[in-house]
Amino acid sequence: YGARPAEVDVEAMFAEFVPLQVGAIANHADIIPGATETIAALRERGLKIGSTTGYNAEMMAVLVPLAEVEGYAPDCMVCVSDVPNGRPAPDMALEAMKRFGIDDPARCVKVGDTVADIHEGLNAKMWSIGVVDHGNEVGLSRAEFDATPAPQLAELRKTAQRRLANAGAHYVANTIRDIPTCIDTINKRLATGERP
Repeated sequence: YGARPAEVDVEAMFAEFVPLQVGAIANHADIIPGATETIAALRERGLKIGSTTGYNAEMMAVLVPLAEVEGYAPDCMVCVSDVPNGRPAPDMALEAMKRFGIDDPARCVKVGDTVADIHEGLNAKMWSIGVVDHGNEVGLSRAEFDATPAPQLAELRKTAQRRLANAGAHYVANTIRDIPTCIDTINKRLATGERP
């Protein structure tokens, strides 16, 4: 409109975006393959599961019941609208710690599929694990992922692994099913006095 955008323009765009996003969430709420089994394995180890999300509370009001039907119900949910700053700031991860009553971030692990997720965990002084398959760094829907030829998928995975590792992830897991093994390794490192 002949002028540089101002904060009011950004707010107006966001106000238009939120209803569109809320409407689209239900069409893209499939649980990641292996997530339910992985959560069960982590709970068997006595771990609590927290979730931090860039979605606001209005968006999560749509997604949470859909996730529960799929078998995913975290013990704690922190939305970007619950804290002053979103990723890569540590605010959401630290709020989850607070809700769990944990005072040592070394006893926490941030798992995510983006560079911003890794930075959130690192900025909170937590262990950080990047997940490749079905994540944002690979950038494919589940159907696209399943239909991608193996050589092309290998290249996408390699790029995602590199980006997450370069972001500082302590571990990069190919699938969410690899998380319990990463957690077991972290516990061994903690037992020897290591910290993230």
